[in-house]
Amino acid sequence: MLKLYSIKDTKGGFYPPEAAENDALAVRTIRGVVNSGKGLLAQYPEDFELWYVGEFDNQTGIIAPGEMRCIIRLNALVDHVQDA
Repeated sequence: MLKLYSIKDTKGGFYPPEAAENDALAVRTIRGVVNSGKGLLAQYPEDFELWYVGEFDNQTGIIAPGEMRCIIRLNALVDHVQDA
């Protein structure tokens, strides 16, 4: 069973969901995107949130909605480099 996650644009709506094994792996994937310096998520992380939206059974193909919850706001994932 995989968990489904969606990026929510707070100025728009939800993006199509993607699957991950758990919250930590979903966050790690999005952290890489946010810190890539490319695309809207990297340019405006304060406008986006990562949401848990359901589950996907990869044995049966059934998608089941879950109790939606915000995992993290993407601006919390920005890596800050401190000058020495």
